[in-house]
Amino acid sequence: MGTGVTHPVTREAAVTASAMASLQEESDGRAICGIGRGDSSAAHIGKRQATTEELRNSVLTIKNYFMGQAIDVGKMQSPIRWIDPEIIKPVPIDIACTGPKTIAMACDVADQVSFAVGSATERVEWAMNTARERLEETGRSRDDLKIGAYINLICDPDEKKAISMARMLAGLVAHFTAMKQAPTEHLPDQLKPYN
Repeated sequence: MGTGVTHPVTREAAVTASAMASLQEESDGRAICGIGRGDSSAAHIGKRQATTEELRNSVLTIKNYFMGQAIDVGKMQSPIRWIDPEIIKPVPIDIACTGPKTIAMACDVADQVSFAVGSATERVEWAMNTARERLEETGRSRDDLKIGAYINLICDPDEKKAISMARMLAGLVAHFTAMKQAPTEHLPDQLKPYN
């Protein structure tokens, strides 16, 4: 149970940590904190998405809250006093990734990584290779990190209805690569002209 996905643009780290710890307690330890840069949700409200560095900092802050630590927020220390890791197991962080910098960062700090690169095998293979390369660079064991992917699947006995629903989802996913300043160097050659 968890978010798929939240982001640091409109959600303060303390709010996310508190909400996820509550879900962890109520779900008997089955919570997952899905988090990303906020690409589409921020754009829809006229804000820029978080940078990879901002996402990294937010994830590390959330993890520190889960460990019961007080966070320096300028002029004061900000603890969430009721979060005790001896009582509430820290919630795993699952970072949603579309680009190479975010994949690399997620391999450094996440418990889980979920690629949001579509279902084309060459895109998933590219993302997996990017993750493997980062793990090799840092020496982190592949066994320490769960890796998955967001893959849209439409099941309906009415083929025309399923195709119609799939078109909507395909557009939803494709918009990530069409956003302003989205990196394109990692895209397959046949997709680059559409950006």
